[in-house]
Order: sequence, then C-alpha cells, then structure tokens
Amino acid sequence: MKIAIVDTDHYFYIYSLVTLFGIDGNEITIYTTPKIHSRCLDDLAGRTDIKYVVRGENEPWGDFLQKQVEPINTAGYGYVFLCPIYNFYKEHYHFIKRLTTLNILVVFNLNGWVNPPLTKLKWFWPSYYKRKILKLMKWIAIDEHFHDHAIKLGCRNNILHIPSLLYDPEYVSKRPPVKPPIKIIVPGSIHKERRDYETVLAAMEIVLSKRKDFEVVLLGDPIGEYGKQIHKKAEELNKTCGRPFIQTYTNEYNDAEFLRQIVLGHFLIAPVLPEFELDGITEVYGTSKSTGSCFDILAYAIPGVFPSWLSVNKRFDSSTLRYKNENDLSTIILDFLDHPEKIQKLRDNAVQNSSYYTVNNVRSRILKTIPPPKKY
Repeated sequence: MKIAIVDTDHYFYIYSLVTLFGIDGNEITIYTTPKIHSRCLDDLAGRTDIKYVVRGENEPWGDFLQKQVEPINTAGYGYVFLCPIYNFYKEHYHFIKRLTTLNILVVFNLNGWVNPPLTKLKWFWPSYYKRKILKLMKWIAIDEHFHDHAIKLGCRNNILHIPSLLYDPEYVSKRPPVKPPIKIIVPGSIHKERRDYETVLAAMEIVLSKRKDFEVVLLGDPIGEYGKQIHKKAEELNKTCGRPFIQTYTNEYNDAEFLRQIVLGHFLIAPVLPEFELDGITEVYGTSKSTGSCFDILAYAIPGVFPSWLSVNKRFDSSTLRYKNENDLSTIILDFLDHPEKIQKLRDNAVQNSSYYTVNNVRSRILKTIPPPKKY
C-alpha cells in the first residue's frame, strides 16, 4: 500500500507515522520542506521505502500544494495524512478540497481547530478556513489523552489515536543506574510565554543550600531576553556550587544530543505554563495542546515531575509527581536525593506505563479503528 504524509514541520510525528505504517511492503511519500527533508535524510537514511517531494527554497507554499494535487490523486494512495501546522490555512483548504484520496487530518492544537471562534477580526480568516478544512475531513488524528476534550468542543469527525512519539524498550537498556549524582533533565525551550524556568532555578537554589550531589541539564534553547536571564542565573548558581552542575545550550542542539541526555537522566521536570495564545486562540497545555514532556515520559519511560495544574495522561499517574511552587519542587528533589530507591520505583512504573505505547501495541489499536484504505 502507498501512503502520503503532507506538509509538516513536526518531524517526530513523521517518524511515528513512518514507524507505524512503513511495514509489509508499504511505500511512503513525504511532501515537505527542505528543512524537514534534510532531517529525514539524516535520521531515516537507508530507508528505500520512503520517497520525498520537497518544496523549492523560494516556492510559495500554495503553489507547491496545488502542484501536488494531480500527482496525489493519481498515485493510488491508501491514506493521505495531512499535518498543517503552518499558517497557510486558505492554501490548505483549496488544496484539500481538490483531493479525491482518503485523507486524515493530524491535529496538534484542539481549541484552534475544533469550532475556533470567529470574533477576532485579525484571526477571522485563519479560523474560517480551519472550520472549512475540518468539514472536509472525515477523520482526524490526535493523542488519546485529548479525546474527551475534542468531544466536549463539539468535534464530529471520526477520531484516530496516534501519539507523537512511541516507546522503544531499547532506551531502558542504555540507562545508568540510580546513584549519585542524580541527573535532572529540564526539557523545552527557555521561552517566557511557554515555560517557567524561574521556579525551577529557585528550587535548585534551595536544594543547593543542602546538597550538591546532583546535576541539572536545561535541555532547551534560550529564547530572547528571558533565555539570557535564565542562563545568567544558572551561571551564578554554578559559581555558588563551585562547579558547573547546571548544563545549558547556547546554540540549537541536535536530536542525538537530546536523546543522549534524556536517556542518561534519572527524572525530568516540565515547567510549562498553563496556557498560551496561538493564532489568536488560547491553548491549554495538557488539555487542548500537548507538551513535549508528556511524550518524553512516554517515549523514554522516564519519571516526570509536573506542575500541579497540568493534565497528564492518567496511564502515567504512577510514574509522575506534582509540584505547586519552588518549595514543593525542592522538597521532591531532596527526597529523591535522600531516597534514590523512590526514583527506581517510579522508573519501574514508567516502563510498565510506556509499554502500552510500543510500536506493535499502538499499530494494533490503530488497525482496529482506521478506515479501510482507498481502493483504486
């Protein structure tokens, strides 16, 4: 069977779709940007079952999409996955309405897609075209954690549950034992509008006044002045400690470095803020939009420490802890340092929880739900 993946800047979702459907002689064609094409060539090297159609460097997005309509309609694709996270909703609508294939829309932010409000003049047309796109699509793909919220918003589409990341047990075999120094991973861009790194560093300062047998990796790029301020505070704490116990990244790191660090980590902290605005619509982390850390605990079976308000997949209740402020967070860290066996217990629970999302398990559930592929 032939499968197409069209228009995405979300590489990990491409990887999930390729992993789930790139089997049994299936052939996958990815229609994408030069940036993602380069990333695919690096990470999916040697895959002869994958083909690429790449937009020109200066080619208008609408022109690129319209040029693909006839080839897609005549290629004999069983499924076409559309991942439109760019702001070219008008172009997407005019592209999708000409397709005769069996199409599945991948949705990453529910509030912005399911019945988006038409009351803000600046964002009227994006919302208008997203509504029209959703009416064209019989099927959408979201993470199962957001299913109930989609229904609450009035979603009338058929729903597939496809996570952005999948669990690979091989990660567990590469993890270090739980012993000092305990390594804490804080993933996510250091961005004022999306994350609260001040609380994390305030907690580290409290812990540092009592213990020094731990390490911290701020596994995200510094964004703007806020990023600079957080890096400066980290440097000050390193001086207080007398060694660089907090590691930071000034330039964009690659996927290999992210994977190396998170596999070596003993647990992660996700300091996400409750909400942010996207296309003029408020999205709520954990309710209408996913945060990467929720997929990190799934993919790498690593314990997570999350803000108390964040809605997390209930399957991971036994491998996550919650904090309200820097005092709560420092108490959790100190308890881990005093009792590393608690981290090991959470690790064991995490492996059991993540096993629900192995490739075979997710594929089996999808195949029971997904519509029969289109026949030509």
